[in-house]
Amino acid sequence: MFHEATECALRVHKEEQAGEHYRLMADVAELSARTHRTDFPKQQRVWVWPLWYLANELSSIAAVTKLEACIPLMNPVMSRIGSFGYGSKDALVSLEKEISESLTDFVTRIGEPLDTRVAKRITNVDMDLLVAQTLSQWGGGALPLGNVSRAVIQEIFAEAASQYA
Repeated sequence: MFHEATECALRVHKEEQAGEHYRLMADVAELSARTHRTDFPKQQRVWVWPLWYLANELSSIAAVTKLEACIPLMNPVMSRIGSFGYGSKDALVSLEKEISESLTDFVTRIGEPLDTRVAKRITNVDMDLLVAQTLSQWGGGALPLGNVSRAVIQEIFAEAASQYA
């Protein structure tokens, strides 16, 4: 009986820690797993899709998980497919085949609000630091974000944060 009660308490604690966006994070994790193993035309891989790189830096600076950081970034990145020289329309078709639904439907489904703690951290990041760190890690030359401008990166992060302001 004590063992069952302990398991139940741990399960409840885990669900509370995950917050109301537990299911959303599971969906994003599945997308990440699928896209990181899918081949794109011209020997590119889906992981060059800018979302993962932007989320990596947002998660570091906002002290949230990478999956939590992906949720507010999904719409701003999705609306700019092709803007980076990555995420082309052909790549989008490949991605949609892999996840068995349109990316628009996927984005709509995960576009629910994050819990208050995460939303507050995301809206309170130092935007200049976030943009600078993102570009220093992933921008320029042969790096994944290529020669994307500072203004574009700043616009994406600002749009992501504004969803929770």
